[in-house]
Amino acid sequence: MAVIGSSLTAVDVVVLLDALGHQGEIHCFSRLRSLPKVQGAPTPWTSRYVTEERVEELTGGGARQAGLAEIAGLFRQEIELATGAPLDWEAALRSARRPVAETLPEDIREAAEGRNRWYAALDATGHLAPRLWHRMDDTAKEVFLAKHASLWAMYRHSMPLPNAEKLRRLVRAGQLHAHTGLRAAVAHGGRHTLTCVEDGREREFGADYVRCSTSTRASCPPTAGCSPTPGPSPTPTHTPGLRCTTSMPTGTRAMCWPAPPSRWITAARCWRT
Repeated sequence: MAVIGSSLTAVDVVVLLDALGHQGEIHCFSRLRSLPKVQGAPTPWTSRYVTEERVEELTGGGARQAGLAEIAGLFRQEIELATGAPLDWEAALRSARRPVAETLPEDIREAAEGRNRWYAALDATGHLAPRLWHRMDDTAKEVFLAKHASLWAMYRHSMPLPNAEKLRRLVRAGQLHAHTGLRAAVAHGGRHTLTCVEDGREREFGADYVRCSTSTRASCPPTAGCSPTPGPSPTPTHTPGLRCTTSMPTGTRAMCWPAPPSRWITAARCWRT
């Protein structure tokens, strides 16, 4: 079973498959990063740097737009205040591609012990997201979307601790795997081949069924069979960075969100091990 995506939606798919008794291996594929980090218990946090007042001060009340480094600087100060330690950007970047068998136990311990104070700091800024976006210049937005949005989502949209513990059980059992560097998803002869590059090596994985669980349909390769209902393939829309060479054969049982829950669960029961 292949799941394209590594967001909270992908986590929900894995949890549902496990609840439905799926016994086969589940491989999650993403271009840039692994599964989300883990939330701890809700912790109140009052922002000191990423605030409406600081953003307005930075941009002269909207007279100018801020660069990405300026906005990132506010978040750096906020996170360092929350954690009481310098922000290690390199460690954050490495974590995005480290094996989930290593990172998930670490993330669970950190969350369970209340040591992920960075999450409280990030979560407290959620209401400011629209204002921050509108106060950024076009170049900042383009660079953020192209290079940093995936890593941002990995930390900002962390998974609940109970779901993380379910995933850890699957990882320990050798049932759940996460792969970065997705390059292509191709359907042929009723099977699907997914190609990714990990540690400089190209690897191919075969799957009978593929579930597209990316945040938007536009980012899901058409070869993964992203159709609201089983049946004819949708009109292909190619995704930057993915080599999509063919479309899903008619009748393939794969579904893409949104779909009616009853149909979604029915499709999930059909997936092979």
